[in-house]
Amino acid sequence: MEVDQAAIDEILASAEADTPEGRIDRLEKELDVLKGSVKKLLLDLRETLNNLENPFQNLQNLAEGALVGGAS
Repeated sequence: MEVDQAAIDEILASAEADTPEGRIDRLEKELDVLKGSVKKLLLDLRETLNNLENPFQNLQNLAEGALVGGAS
């Protein structure tokens, strides 16, 4: 009976992942991904709020509306 080295490596990796240290490592990686997503969301929200509060953006929207309304 011959056992594939890849199967042995997979068994060892899964056994290592079941240790508290392995679970902590996995949680740290998931937390890093989550933090990155939250940071991106916060940056997107900040950009949106800045655009909404920017008086020059409001003037540009009014000017574009006047051009579109005047062209018809």
